[in-house]
Amino acid sequence: MTWSTWLDDDPARGERAWDVFLDAWSDVVPAERLRAARPTLVGLTAAYHTVSYVGILRAIEPALRDELGGGLEAYGRALDAAIPR
Repeated sequence: MTWSTWLDDDPARGERAWDVFLDAWSDVVPAERLRAARPTLVGLTAAYHTVSYVGILRAIEPALRDELGGGLEAYGRALDAAIPR
């Protein structure tokens, strides 16, 4: 899930990441059910990583925060996009 959100600039690779995810979980959850839940899964992934990034940014040296701030912004955008309007 995480990796697919990092591949927005290469949609084909992002789709392959999803296919691998679906294949890995197909013994637990039917692939069609996972496909239908994709927007929710992307939102949950973004929410998890947003919270994680905040913790990371708080724990590192202030001088390094700008370097990692882009990750927080990217997950914030993904989380925002996953919220139904």
